[in-house]
Amino acid sequence: MLISPYTLHFHPDAKLAHVPGDLEERIQQLCARIVASDDPGELNNLCAELQKALKEHIQSLRDQVANYRAASETHPPKKGE
Repeated sequence: MLISPYTLHFHPDAKLAHVPGDLEERIQQLCARIVASDDPGELNNLCAELQKALKEHIQSLRDQVANYRAASETHPPKKGE
């Protein structure tokens, strides 16, 4: 069993943004459609849709990190947490 040298502490006041399941599902479906497609025009459209979905996902992750940092700065975790 590998143990990570990094420890992530969750602050109880942090409001973690959850990436909606429909967004994750949409990204997976777009990837599957891209792999299955042979039409260059369709591939172009699907790649544009995938890029948009990935940008949404990235923004959601950025929001999650910002919320965590804000909560951590307001109420830093106590020793031993």
